[in-house]
Amino acid sequence: LAVDGGEPVDQLHCTLLYLGEAADLDDQTRADIVDQCRAVAAGWDGLEADGFAVAMFNPHGDDPCVTLVLSGQDLAGLYDQVVEAVDTQVEQHQPHIPHVTLAYTDDAGLVPELTDRCGVVRFDRLRVAYGGEHIDIPLGETEPENEVEEPPAVPVPVMAAARTVWTGCPYCFRDAHEGSCS
Repeated sequence: LAVDGGEPVDQLHCTLLYLGEAADLDDQTRADIVDQCRAVAAGWDGLEADGFAVAMFNPHGDDPCVTLVLSGQDLAGLYDQVVEAVDTQVEQHQPHIPHVTLAYTDDAGLVPELTDRCGVVRFDRLRVAYGGEHIDIPLGETEPENEVEEPPAVPVPVMAAARTVWTGCPYCFRDAHEGSCS
């Protein structure tokens, strides 16, 4: 999925839940979130999603980016379980649009060039991220594992962390490959 000049391989992810500002979370809250995510991850033995579209998010706003948009029942099921299990008071942006950000750029010409990224995306872990700190929890794991500083490059983790949200015109999202608003 990595793109030359795009997001580094170790930063590719699909965000499931925004946890808020890391500085606002005390140690006990952080530990509780990790425990809640471990409980969810234990019920999964990896999962696959369908990377079905390449799109540009926020083409005329802050942080324009090219993304691989994802779908699939398993990904939706994991999302539902994480949202239900993790106790966060942070308002979530809706609707949730699962995606992997490939590159932060305003170059809409990249969209048709990256359609070869469409296809199956395999997820093998749930990552809890607090700023630069992260804890990787392998899907299917029942025992705690030490924090991982440098995870293997592939497959892509799903995360409870910060996320990019489409807030622009729905026509621009639908017609992102054309780069104009209807």
